[in-house]
Amino acid sequence: MGYTPPDQNHGAVAEYNGDIIYVENNDSLALKTIINDKIPLYSSITFKAIEHEIPNYVNTVKSEEHSIFEEKYSQLVNYVDSKWNNSLTAIQTTEAYERVKQLYNYINNTYLTPETGLPKDIEINTNGLFKSVAWHPHQDMLAVASNADCIYLYTKKDSMWTCQVLEHKLMKDIRCIQWKTKATGTLAVGCKSGVCVWTIESHINYDQGIRYHPAASMRYFDYPECVTALAWDPSPGSHLLAVASSASSMLTVQDVLLNRTVCLKRYGKGTTILRWSYDGKWLFAGGATGISRLWNSDDWTSKQLKNPPGLWVQAACWLPDNTTLLYSMKGKNDIHALCLSGSTFKNGKNIEIWDIKIKSVSAPNTDSNVIRDLCIDSRHGQRLAVIFEDSAFIGIYNVQISPLNLREKNIFTLIGYLRGAKVEYEVNGAVKVIPLKDDARPLHISFSSSYKYGAVLAVAWDNGTVSFVTHTFKSDRDFNNHFM
Repeated sequence: MGYTPPDQNHGAVAEYNGDIIYVENNDSLALKTIINDKIPLYSSITFKAIEHEIPNYVNTVKSEEHSIFEEKYSQLVNYVDSKWNNSLTAIQTTEAYERVKQLYNYINNTYLTPETGLPKDIEINTNGLFKSVAWHPHQDMLAVASNADCIYLYTKKDSMWTCQVLEHKLMKDIRCIQWKTKATGTLAVGCKSGVCVWTIESHINYDQGIRYHPAASMRYFDYPECVTALAWDPSPGSHLLAVASSASSMLTVQDVLLNRTVCLKRYGKGTTILRWSYDGKWLFAGGATGISRLWNSDDWTSKQLKNPPGLWVQAACWLPDNTTLLYSMKGKNDIHALCLSGSTFKNGKNIEIWDIKIKSVSAPNTDSNVIRDLCIDSRHGQRLAVIFEDSAFIGIYNVQISPLNLREKNIFTLIGYLRGAKVEYEVNGAVKVIPLKDDARPLHISFSSSYKYGAVLAVAWDNGTVSFVTHTFKSDRDFNNHFM
């Protein structure tokens, strides 16, 4: 029933009525079932960096003097380079070279290496091509932050993806991105010294090539440290953006419409994660050490939540009920639920906060069961995806929230594990599936909120592939019967 983890020759392309569909090759019976049952599939994205445009000087005639100078200069450079390469091996064996190298390494590491201001054990994983991914809230558009500090906007057109790019000199050291929920195209990008807020006008790129977006504008908001956490207020008509850093104690809320900033916190340690509930009432701020906070946006009062000694919140996500926050701690494999209740809960007063350890999860065939990221299907709240450290697998769980399930700590049911697969559409419309090999690891995950048949999970892999897994749901009753 989906519990047996697939080997590296089988990749997951869809979940249909509680079963994960694994495909080995184009002749697999599973692929034929997908085609016959008309199960939707999304084609994968193979990342390709944009080629920076250079001036076109084809009509410029070089002067004769300039041509002679370039020729002589080129000959000199080649001569020096040849002599250096021939002597380099002999120089490297000398004692003087070793001492100079040690001195250079000390000066470079101590004084010349740029500081991010982030604690080393809190810095995000920068391995791979991708830093973050985020679905547009209303359409099939995926924003991908690359390690070259560009934002690639992939828009689905039929079975293909078009690509447009955002780039700016202020957009350096990207750490996080998030779309504004109640907007047609507003994207916040957390950077080294502030936030870039892009307004993206509707523009269809009919060319299959990669182009800079021709209809995008950007506003920049300063912040004293590297921005590592962002959260838009999802309330209708709101223009509030929460901004924080794990290197700074300052948590601010920026009104991007009125250009006003309010500082909520100036003391204590930094903030590793921000999550706003879907109704806009609660803002969770995971502290770097010691204390996390739950803010009430009605009056901006907060309740303190103590972290275990030496730990901080690694991943968190609100459920659509707006009263339950799932989270995991750094270096752990436990999923906790933060539950809000109380006699006057609706007005935010006298609320009770219950912290319940719900489930310990693990990845198959590995010694590492540490959770790296959690992601919930925000539209239905029925699917939870879990990424593990140093694992090729992604755990998929069915979520059923009720007071009884919370009391019995039984809100998750394991559906199975995803392993990556690349889906391609041929010119004639035929589907081609290629499983990703064992060395591919998932870096980031994001559920779409605009898919009407269930959910679509986007997975960015460290080999430069972005794959998609469609989830078509059963009802809760049918799902329970399916696994009994």
